[in-house]
Amino acid sequence: MILTYFYYASSSNSEFRQYTYPSTFSCIAGFIILITHNTGEAASEKGRAFQIRLIIEQLVQYGGILLTIALSLILILSIQNHFRRINLNNDILIAELLTASALASVGALILSPQIPPRTYFGSVIFLIVACLIGFNHLVQLTKLTRIIPIGCASFISCVAFQRYTDVYPQLLSNYERFYTAEQAALNAQKHHRNDILRPWNERCLQLQCIS
Repeated sequence: MILTYFYYASSSNSEFRQYTYPSTFSCIAGFIILITHNTGEAASEKGRAFQIRLIIEQLVQYGGILLTIALSLILILSIQNHFRRINLNNDILIAELLTASALASVGALILSPQIPPRTYFGSVIFLIVACLIGFNHLVQLTKLTRIIPIGCASFISCVAFQRYTDVYPQLLSNYERFYTAEQAALNAQKHHRNDILRPWNERCLQLQCIS
């Protein structure tokens, strides 16, 4: 929310600044809705807070590459800004704010008793935007206008494919369990039954006896 406010408020474009308060209030409304409708997650809380080692390990696993790239790009742009006298202060500041926001969102997980991988989605998005801003200006400062985008696209595709192959078995398992439960519920509804566990358990016992 803080980042949204400063992102719009610091713009030199007056037409862009007029979206400062609507965007900020939208973020606040979304935050309130998220917090007030979190009863399902709160009911299943298990674990403890201050899992610092786990947070660092997951940060390296889910966003380590992006964080390294973002920090490297900020350093390169800062050097270019200093030695080549190019005014990149605003863009460097935005990249720094995005990277700091990513780290802050990860740091907030210290108080969370549960740290599922999906909680890193926001920080990863911040790092992706920071990297895109950095690469955009890096391409403009070099003559390798085609090699850098092609190389980045190839690298990101390889990383994305590797991550997809890692999570695919879990996604398939979750889908099969959800599909089975959904079919059992629809079958119970079709036969006007209120209990879907009893026939499902009976079916499991039958299969066990047969085996």
